[in-house]
Parts: sequence; C-alpha cells; structure tokens
Amino acid sequence: MSSTFRDVATVVFARGFVRAAQFLSFLILARFLTVEEFGWFGLVTSAIALAVTLGSLGLRQSVAYQQGSGEVSQGQSLATSLVLFPVLAAASSAGVLLLYGDALPTGTPILLKASIVLATSGSLLVTILQGIPLAKGDIRSFSLSETSPRVILAVACVFFAAAGFMSLPIAMSAYALGFVVTAPLLLFSVSRGVNGISIPPAKKIFRMIGFGGVFAINLFLILGMSRLSMFLLEHYHGANLTGLFFAALRANELLLEVAAAVGIVAFSSSVREVSTDKKTFADQTSKLSRLVFWAFTIAGFAVAPFSESVVTILAGSSYRGAGPAMLVLSLSLGIASANKVIYPAVAGRGRPLFGTPAIVIGLAVTLLASILLIPKFDLVGAATSIAAGQATIFALYVFSFGRAYGSTFGDFLFPKSSDIKETYLRIKNRIAKSK
Repeated sequence: MSSTFRDVATVVFARGFVRAAQFLSFLILARFLTVEEFGWFGLVTSAIALAVTLGSLGLRQSVAYQQGSGEVSQGQSLATSLVLFPVLAAASSAGVLLLYGDALPTGTPILLKASIVLATSGSLLVTILQGIPLAKGDIRSFSLSETSPRVILAVACVFFAAAGFMSLPIAMSAYALGFVVTAPLLLFSVSRGVNGISIPPAKKIFRMIGFGGVFAINLFLILGMSRLSMFLLEHYHGANLTGLFFAALRANELLLEVAAAVGIVAFSSSVREVSTDKKTFADQTSKLSRLVFWAFTIAGFAVAPFSESVVTILAGSSYRGAGPAMLVLSLSLGIASANKVIYPAVAGRGRPLFGTPAIVIGLAVTLLASILLIPKFDLVGAATSIAAGQATIFALYVFSFGRAYGSTFGDFLFPKSSDIKETYLRIKNRIAKSK
C-alpha cells in the first residue's frame, strides 16, 4: 500500500503544477475574454475532450492493460498506436468541426478551425501514447505528459494577455499549442529503449480495441455527464450563462484533479497487480475511495459557504452570478471524487464493463434532470443535474462492487479508526522529515 501512496503523491505533486497552470489560465481567460467568449471556449474545449475520449477507442487503458499483463510488447503497443492514430485523429477532428466549426460567433474562422484540428489531434496522440508509461508503472512520465499541455497553455495565455491581443481564436491557438508541443516529446520518450517496433497480430489488435472501446464509451459518458448540462444550458439560455456555469464548473474541477490522480494510480496499480486476491483488492479500493470521499466532502463543505466569493476571486466580478452553481457542485464534491477511484480500479483488473450500467443510468438521470430543471432554474438546475447523476453512479458503483467483491456500503462510506491513525502517522512522519 505504501507504493500506492507514493505513486499518488507523485501524481498529486505533478497535478499540483497542473492545477497551478489551470488556475493561471482560468484567471487570464476569464478576465480577458468576454463572458460569452469564455462560454464558447468552454463548449469547444469540452467537445474536443469528448471527441478525444471516444475517438481514442480507450487505447490508453487497453495498451496499459495488454502491455502490463504481457499480452503485447512495448514495441507492439507503440506500433499499434501510431498506425491507428491518423484515422482516429481525422474522425475526432471532423466530429468537433461538424459540431462547432461554423457556429462560433467570432472572426478568423480559419485560425479557429486549424486550432480545433491541431488540439484534437495532438490531444488524441498524447492520450493513446500514455498507455505505455502506465503499463510500466512509470507514473512520472505519465504525469509529465499530463502537466505539459496545461503549463504551455498558461505560459501562452500570459504572453498573449501581456501583449494585449487576447481573443477567442488566440485562446484556442494557445490551447492547441500545448498538445502540439507535448505529443512529439511523449513520442520520443516512449520510443526510447524499444527493441524493435512491430504490429501485433490482428486478433490482438481487435482485442485491444474491444477492451478499450468499452472503456472509451464509459469515460465518454462520464465526461459527457458533466458537460451535458452545459450544452443544454447553452441551448436554452445562450453562451453568456454558459460562461458563468463554465467558471463554476472549472473552479470545482480544480479540486477534482487530485481525485483523478488517485484514480489513475489505482488503475495503473490494478493493471500491474491483477493476480492480487479479491479480498486484498476490495480492501485497498474501498479504503482509497473512503479516504477520498471524506477528504473531498470536508473540502466541499468548507468551500460551499464562500462559493460566490471563490468564483469571483478566481474569474472576476463578471461571474458573480455563478455562486449558486458553485455551491451545489461543492456539496457533491465527495461523491464525484469517489467515483473517480472506484471505476478505474476495477477496470484495471480487466473488467471495463463493470461500470457501464451505472454510467448509462447516471447519464439518463442527468439528462432527465437537465431537461426538467435547466429551462426554469438555469445555473442551479444545471449543477443539480450533475450532482444527481454523480450520486446515482456512486450508489450503483458501490452496489455492483459489493456484489462482485463482497464489500458493503459501510466499507465505502464509514471511516475506520485505522484510517485516522494511519493518516495521523503519515502526516507526523512528513512533518518530521521536513525538519
């Protein structure tokens, strides 16, 4: 378990840079773009993230699983990723362009469309190549590839804002630049030490796509749940309110980055320890989820009374109306964080279908709540819809996990004395080492 916590610390430390970079980008974009432009930036970058999640066919997870379990070599993983990349990038970019390529209310359409293609393609290549370091448990390389695009975006935002010509096309160009720079660097990194590159048999490729495809659909639905309300909000109320909601959503997601780090480590650890007996795995996963749930529940309730101030401090006085949405999202932070641990851990043991029923039902709850609430309650309705979907998924995750591994709801919800003691000792040791 100590190695798991060490990996978590590595990813959290790296994501500390990510959060700092995202905070800086958030700060600049929210202030230098209009609320409407910021809303469009959120819509387009969300569409890119969804297209990459689905268009990557889950190759990050399938490569990590197949290579980590010895089914394919690193050279075969690399060859498969590079052969499939052009087709996947073209399809994903086309999807985003069809959705928003001609809908953006601003000039410079050629720059915007080029930025969308470059951002989608670069992000997709980074995503599918990340499976190789995950398979080896190389959390540092993975974390670097996660950190770099966000840091580059932040630096570019500072430069363009200081130069005085920040706009939506420029913001999208800066977003694309991060992935365009990171992708070849990651490719060089995963190519080192490879003893021959060869395409594996077709049967193994189809097996990778089959495993990863299920994972991709699940992750697409999970990400879609947090963005569905935003898309419907734009449909019913326009980009201006969408900008307010995106500000609240991004502020909330800055905290969720830590939970995502724990989920990544849980997945990587599961891939490398598939042979671990069910009881040990169940105990480790429920413990991680339990600790994350309570840590983020406490953090969320601490932030909730100051939601309005948090958003306005981060984004500026123009986003004052986003406070109520931030309040609802903060109160559901613990449940959303626990969800980011449970599914990756189980999927890492070769069970990508584990969470599919829960995710589909959760998305249906989010969609129904959005249709009922957003027209009348706009921002609060959108945030409540997301919270309802996350709560549904959490309940069904824990129920499904209990049926498969014998755990109970109490194992995921109620803190144990050993948790408090272990946390106290770790903090005490950290303080002692820092002296």
